[in-house]
Order: sequence, then structure tokens, then C-alpha cells
Amino acid sequence: MPHPSPTSESILHSLQKEPWILAPELELCVVGSSALRIGCELEGLPLPPRPGDVDLAWRLPRDEGAALLAKHGAQATGSAAAAARGTLHVRLCGEHVELTSFRGGGKSLEERIREDALRREATIGALFFQLANGQLHDPQGGLADWRHALIRACGSPEERLREHPLRAIRYLRRSSELGFDLEPATRQAIRELAVELCPNIEGAALTVEIRKALLSCPSPGTFLLRLFDEGLLTPLLPELASLFQGHSAEEFEKHPGRSPSLPIILALEEAAELGQGLGLEDADRILLLLSVLCHEIGKRNSCKDDRPTLPGQERSGGDDIGSLWQRLPGLADKRVRRLCAALTEHHHQLFRLRNLPATTAACLWEETLQRLRDSHALIAWVSRCDQAGHMRHAEEKQEIANPPPVQAQELPAAREERILHELTELDRLMRNVRGNSARKRFGKDLPALRKHLHGERVRALQESGFTQA
Repeated sequence: MPHPSPTSESILHSLQKEPWILAPELELCVVGSSALRIGCELEGLPLPPRPGDVDLAWRLPRDEGAALLAKHGAQATGSAAAAARGTLHVRLCGEHVELTSFRGGGKSLEERIREDALRREATIGALFFQLANGQLHDPQGGLADWRHALIRACGSPEERLREHPLRAIRYLRRSSELGFDLEPATRQAIRELAVELCPNIEGAALTVEIRKALLSCPSPGTFLLRLFDEGLLTPLLPELASLFQGHSAEEFEKHPGRSPSLPIILALEEAAELGQGLGLEDADRILLLLSVLCHEIGKRNSCKDDRPTLPGQERSGGDDIGSLWQRLPGLADKRVRRLCAALTEHHHQLFRLRNLPATTAACLWEETLQRLRDSHALIAWVSRCDQAGHMRHAEEKQEIANPPPVQAQELPAAREERILHELTELDRLMRNVRGNSARKRFGKDLPALRKHLHGERVRALQESGFTQA
């Protein structure tokens, strides 16, 4: 019997308060990420992240399990989807636990574990640790794949993907989160089945995976590039696909400086690092990352030949953003949509406010910025990430091609500070224009009142020297 690991000892210590659940005939096993962590502790391997919940499997069918739990005062819950999987959600000894019946049958415990493991998603999640005797079971070779940094489907990749098409995205997300390679047969199956799988991925489930990837992948842009490379991004999120056209993910890894996708990938890395460094809540980290993406969509959708000659009048990308939110229901609340729309449609204006004609700057404030007063810092952060992406891209290109030195550019932190100052100053100047006396003059003639206030704001900008004449 292997020596108990710290994780298994912790679980055992909690469950010992309810000794009935450790009865050998229940065949209770720790499974999934918790079992992988135990296995890594036993083998002296690098540990995976600590899971939030404890996943357990046992011999009892779901209804019998629920009855046994109720007998001992534990109330089990679960959705219809969980019921279909034979899963019960229950709180035991202060731990939130998922209890699932062994899948696939079998006459002995070893057979039941082997059949269950075969039906799990990935080999690194197909380990079983028996709580009654401390024995570790690894029928799919998950520890070896963990040691070699591989994400591999259990059993037949085609069967696993057809069972749950969302697994195509999960395999790539887990690979990107951990910095692991995707096992060749698993990757080939994703590529071959992409057209078949994508129509069967629901928007709500896709939203969950994209949210997890944005929050947990060190390089969210590389994850999106891999989705594009495997044929998943274009049918699922065509609004983002244009950002990653060009070289494949493999070519990007070999020669990143040559990839047209590199600036957005680097900008998203900067956003991920900035969000973590600032200790932002998950909602604000998502907002920052989506804002960087939407700003890039606006830039990519602006054709130089179509841009007006008057500085600051370029607006594009709004339709793409609207359809993106429809494909990812629940990802963007009202605040996210408002800020992302501004960054998409006014991407040329927001980062050069002092270069705009006064009338353009006044219109921008009236139509957009006065409703984004609480988002000035986020807009400045997006400008920082955009600048960091372009500067790091220029450095990569220099290393490869040895072109002439890059001209001096504004540093990302300096750009963030400048943009924040300009937004704050513009807002102050615009709000200092009072309309009390004008309201008495124009009464209910709102169009005339708005025109008058606009003229006063333009004059304030001109007299302050904030913008061009």
C-alpha cells in the first residue's frame, strides 16, 4: 500500500468523521484532478493546481447513493445533466463533493475502474485513489502523460469527441493552461471532426470554456490561435478568426516574429499579466481582455482606403461585436458591451485625443465618453496592452530579420499614464460647460440646446489648447 499523501490524508481526515462512507463495499475512490494530485505527490512529480472540489466515484447507482446519503443526513442535489451522468452533489464533512457512479460496468472493482477510466475525458484525469486501502489505479497512463506534459484523450479520441463535442475546446484549453503538448492522435481527431463537432457545441457551454480560457491561460491569444489552427475558431467565432489568419500555431511557435497575429497575442498576454498584477477581480480581468480583443477587431476591420481623411472619424467593427455577444451569451454584461463598442468603433480616436479636431473630440465625449467616466482606467490599460504588443512584435522582428533599429516609441506605461490624463482632462473640460442659463433660453427646444452646448464645448477645447482648432 502506497504511503498516504498530504492530499489523501486531508481527504481521509475529513471523511473519517463519517466512517460509514469508507465502507469497503462502497468502493469509494478519489478521481479526477484530486487523484492526479495524490498520484503526483506519491511519485514526486510537479503538482497540478489544487482543485476546488473533491471528485469521488463509487459503486452505488445514483438513486441508491442518494438514499444512503439521506439516511445519514446528507442532502444530495444535482442538475438533470448531472443526473444523466450518475452524479450527486453533496456537502460532506465541510467539503463540497461530487459523487459519481462508476461508468461502464464490470464484475470486479478493477474492471469497473478500467471501464470508467476509458470513458473519461483525458488520461491525466483518469486516475483513481481508493480511500479504503490507499491504492492508486492509473489504467490510462495518466501519470506518464503528466510526466511528459501531454494532453491525451482516453481510449478512442473520436469516440470521446463525439460523446461531448465541447471536449475539442477543453483539450486545447487544458493544453494551453498547462503548457502541455496535445497528443498527435487527439489533435488529428479534432482536425478531422471539427466540421462535424462545431454545430453541436451550444453557445452557453462555449461561453463557459472561453471564460475559463481567458482567466486561466497564460497566453489567451495563443489559445485562440490554436482554436483557429485546428479549424474550430472560424465556425464557432468567425468574428475573432480574422485576427489569427496567417501562419499556423506551429509556425508561430517556431518563428513568432513573422506572424501577423503576434501583436494581438502579445497584447492579450500583457492584459493577462496586468490583470493578475493589479489583483483585478475576475469580472474586471474578463473586461480588460475582451476590451483588448474588441479594440483589435476594430483595427483589423478598418481598411486604409476606406478611412476618411479627417482625423478621428473612422468607426468600424460594431456589427462584429454585436454578433460575437450573440454567440457567447452571458459573457458580456451592459458595462462590457458599452466599453467594447467604444473601443471597437472609436479605436483610432481614443488613443490620440489631442490630435483630434475640437468638434470631433466634443462629439466623441457627447456620444460615448460621458457614459464611460468610470472606465477611464480600463481604456488606458487597453492602450498600454496595445502598445506593449506592438513594441514586443517589433523586437521579435528585429531578432529575426535584423532590420534597422526601431524608432523610439512611447513606453507602454507612459502611454497608459498619458491616455488616462487625457481622458480625465477632456471629461473635466466638457463637464465644466454648464447649460443652466441655456436651458432657460431654449426651453423645450432640445435640438437647439444640444447644438448650443456642443458649440460651447468646442470653444472650451479650442481655448484650452487641448485639441486642434
